[in-house]
Amino acid sequence: LKAQVDRYPLTTCVVSGDKLGGEMGKPIDYVYKGQLVRFCCKACIKDFKKDPDRYLNKIKEAEMTKAAAP
Repeated sequence: LKAQVDRYPLTTCVVSGDKLGGEMGKPIDYVYKGQLVRFCCKACIKDFKKDPDRYLNKIKEAEMTKAAAP
């Protein structure tokens, strides 16, 4: 999990777009099918569970963008 936290490509909540570690406090780390997902608060987990593939795609896109950056 620590390796995934270190490599996590987003600085904002994948659901709300709020800054991780911002006003909401420490990010909530959640593992879905082996993939780390970070949220600004527990309430966002409910929205994630409604359409997890949509949010996982956002993380994958951010990973590809980060990998392509010089």
